[in-house]
Amino acid sequence: MKSEPQPAYLNLINQLLTCPSGEEQEILNTHPELLDDGLVAAMLEKADNLREQGKLNKANWLKNFAGIPGKVDGDFLAGIALKAEADRLLKQGIQ
Repeated sequence: MKSEPQPAYLNLINQLLTCPSGEEQEILNTHPELLDDGLVAAMLEKADNLREQGKLNKANWLKNFAGIPGKVDGDFLAGIALKAEADRLLKQGIQ
C-alpha cells in the first residue's frame, strides 16, 4: 500500500508547477528541509497522476525536474538535496 505524500511536499510541488520559469531555485532554497528522497518520490507520484489526467507537459516537466532521466534541472535538484543532507549530517556531528 502506498502512503500519501506529506502535504508540505505537495505544496512545494504545486509551487514549482505554477511558478514562473527560472524561479524554481528560489522556491527550493526556501524549503531545504523538504529536499530529500521523499520529495523526489512525491514528484514522481504527482507526475504519474498528472499523466493519468492527460496533463502530459506538466507530468514530463515534473519527472525531468525530479531527475528522471537526469536532465539539467534534475541534476540541480539532486545537488540541492545532496547539500541539504550534508548540512544535516554536519549539524548532527557538531551536536
